[in-house]
This record gives sequence, structure tokens and C-alpha cells, in this order.
Amino acid sequence: MEKIKCPICHHLKTKELFKIKENFKIDDRNFFIRKCLECEAVFTFPVLSRIDVERFYPKYYFWKKEYKAEGLLIKLFRKLESKYSQFIVCGYDAKRLIKFIGKNGKLLDVGCGTGSRLEAFKKAGFSQCCGIEPMEEEALYAREAKKLQVQQTTLDKFNCPENSFDIATFYNVFEHLDNPAGHLKIIKKILKPQGWLVLQIPNFESWESKLFKNKWVALDPPRHYFHYTPKTIDNLLSQNGFKIEKIDWTANFMRPFSWVFSFSRIMPQIIWQKEEKKKGTLFYRIWWSILLLISIVPNTLETIFGHGSHMTIYAINQKNDDSINQSAKRI
Repeated sequence: MEKIKCPICHHLKTKELFKIKENFKIDDRNFFIRKCLECEAVFTFPVLSRIDVERFYPKYYFWKKEYKAEGLLIKLFRKLESKYSQFIVCGYDAKRLIKFIGKNGKLLDVGCGTGSRLEAFKKAGFSQCCGIEPMEEEALYAREAKKLQVQQTTLDKFNCPENSFDIATFYNVFEHLDNPAGHLKIIKKILKPQGWLVLQIPNFESWESKLFKNKWVALDPPRHYFHYTPKTIDNLLSQNGFKIEKIDWTANFMRPFSWVFSFSRIMPQIIWQKEEKKKGTLFYRIWWSILLLISIVPNTLETIFGHGSHMTIYAINQKNDDSINQSAKRI
């Protein structure tokens, strides 16, 4: 029997949890979700290179206003989607960030996509914020359409002096990193001592994950390399010089669609592509609306009891260990 090495601790004691297909049907191959019996890290196997994974990002991975839509009802749904993304989800994230950290200092949003959160951060009062995004089209859109300060690059190629930022955020990005420890080392350098690292990531221990298993939409292989729990993300951060101050579950109130997509297996990116080809999608929108109403109850319960499908981590950069205990800001 082939022994599969854990990408985190490199032990050979790993076991297969289940087999899974890619969400967007770009490729029909099988992927496997495995767990390390030593450090308990959960990861996607096979582990593809970044170049190989890039072709699994469809053209319609991010929502843009320019995507065409036919019919008044579809246009209405699209407008509601835009408002939901910008003012509810991203706006809520910005408010929570300010509540826990404040809005002073310089912020870097890693993997900022088309800049929706950066836009929300600016509107919320952050005077100094910028982003990096590896996908050329998305970075260009953020710069030209939204007039945001965004570089098209990856974190390992980001030319930045040490101690440049007070806050670094990874919203729905950290699970996409094939070398999380290496990226944490970079962030540790460019963050100031006692600076904040904010991660919003799926929770593999969520009730939703346990219910849907290999149908859980947030597994998303091969784009998601790792599948974290509160314990495994705490271990990874502490091993790399970060201390978790708060795990916030309330963002799940803004994301009941996770249940909808896990149940329906109909991804929004596929719908956007159909609309560009002038194919009818009204049925899917209505079906989503029905599922959304049903999902409100389990989504609310799992959020209240701390088993939400997504968790937002607020951690402090312990660059100067001697001063952390005296001056670290508590939540």
C-alpha cells in the first residue's frame, strides 16, 4: 500500500477520509481528502502544483457587473447578488474587523480578487489599504473599475520591506495556499510587531461538513489544499509565531448560501457562464431562494453553537515575544 506523506508535518501516517470530485466539472478525475494521524492536518490529495491548479479556476470564478444577463428578473437577481456581496458580506466583514482591531494602520488584503473587501474597507474608514491578487484579470478590474491600489502578484513575489503593515487579511484565501507555513513566515516579516493576521477559512469540524461529507462545497478540490479545524489552525499559527486572540463565528449569519450550494451542487460560477451564453437560469435562482429559506435554521444553530462552516481568526504577530504579554491588544 502506498504511503502518503502529510504536507504539514511530513509523517507517513495518513488515512483517506473520502473520495471527491471537482466542483466546476472542469476535470473528471478523482481527488481524495486525507487526514494525518500525527498532526491531524486534513489535506487534498494528490497535491497539485500551483501551475496545475491554475487551470481549475474558471473564467467566471469572481462575480463582475459586466457579466451579461437576459430578462428583467435575472437582472434583478444579479443586482441583489451585487448588493449582497458588497454591502452585506464584505461590509459586515469590515465592521467586524473594525470592532476587534480598529481602523488605524496600514492594511494588506492578500488574494483580494476584484477588490470587493478592499472597497468595503475604504468605505468603512481605512485610509491606508492595498491588495495583492495573482489573477491578472481580477487585479486589473480592481485597479481600473474600482480605482483600488492592487498589485498583480503572489505573496512570495511581493516586494515589500519588513514591518510595513499593521494588518494582513486572508479572506477565503488561506485554504488555497499550498505552503501555508512558508506564507506565514513572509507575513510575519512584513507585519509589524503585535500586528494582526486575519484569516477567514472553512471549518472542517462544522456541522455542515459532517453532514455533507464529500458533498460539502467548501472542500473545493484541488483549489483548496488544506481543510482546517480550530485545533489545526491554532497549531499551525502558534508554530509560526502567531497567537490566536479570537475566533469569530458570526460571519456565518451572512453566508447561509454555503448550505444551499452543498445541497444543490449548483455553483454560481456555472450559472454566470450560462447567462453569458444567454441560457435560462431563472429556475436555479428560484430553487436557490427556496433552499436559502430552509437553510436559515441550521445555519443559525451552527453559528450560535460555534460549529459554523466558516471561522474568522484574529491572531497577533508575536515578533517581539518579550513585549507581547504587556502590550498586545485583547479582544
